[in-house]
Amino acid sequence: MRQICTFLLASVVGLFALNFAQSAGAGDMKLKLGNEGSYPPFSILGTDGELSGMEPDLARAVCERMGADCEIVTMDFKALLPSLIAGKIDMIASQLTPKPERLEKTEFTRAVLYAPDGHYAARTVKASMPRPGYQ
Repeated sequence: MRQICTFLLASVVGLFALNFAQSAGAGDMKLKLGNEGSYPPFSILGTDGELSGMEPDLARAVCERMGADCEIVTMDFKALLPSLIAGKIDMIASQLTPKPERLEKTEFTRAVLYAPDGHYAARTVKASMPRPGYQ
């Protein structure tokens, strides 16, 4: 698992899009969303180039409710945040944890999905793991 707490549609547009939707006329809003397309079942780029999965489906539903024309582009996960900050995309439609350094430059929506990491071992394995998150 990538992060302790994951978010969908995490970006500056989380709040910006709502304000923009109120000020723009219907059909005037055009947004470019970034997604990695390689994290099944959340995002899958098919051999036909079609992006499917929970993240793009949710992003399309949000765009439809906002009356926005949205284009979802795929890129490497590490390129999502820099692309958002550089203005190459308007929103990230992928799971992203709101770490302090990210919160300095972006804003996040409410949590849509919570997926804690888990570590499992056979009962016969004798191992101790520190639990700093639980202290």
